[in-house]
Amino acid sequence: MKLISSRLSYGYKLFPYMFAAILGFIVIMLLRSGALRQAPWLLAAPIFIGLAGYSGNKEMSELADAVYDCGDYLRVKKDGREETVPLSNIDLVEFSVHRNGAAPRITLRLVTPGAFGPEIVFAPPPRFFFGGRGPNEMADELSARVAKAEPGTSR
Repeated sequence: MKLISSRLSYGYKLFPYMFAAILGFIVIMLLRSGALRQAPWLLAAPIFIGLAGYSGNKEMSELADAVYDCGDYLRVKKDGREETVPLSNIDLVEFSVHRNGAAPRITLRLVTPGAFGPEIVFAPPPRFFFGGRGPNEMADELSARVAKAEPGTSR
């Protein structure tokens, strides 16, 4: 069993809460200092940043917590639940880089929807070298294995 998702998945899901706490702290400091009485428009910046953070949180919350490669099937963990997905049930493996090169993700589109719906999305392990925006070798290798898997073969 080999982990093929990022170990940082929990951090991706925890970040929005830390972000909201920092914004809350900024608003409290503005209230305590009296700056909002003199310039109420200062509240616009934390509101705008909070809305932008909320939209980013929606995209990160769809990520699986962990995905393990077990040979002819994948074991997916998300929100305390676990599912086994045979390679033969995967229709398409798609690698994408989201927003200015940040947050790469692999999307598995399933033939038959499973416990997590018609697709499973996870963050691959980060690549720390220059040129990291190119094709993802793990996604390419998984795609080749999915193409070789015969329909109807499952664990």
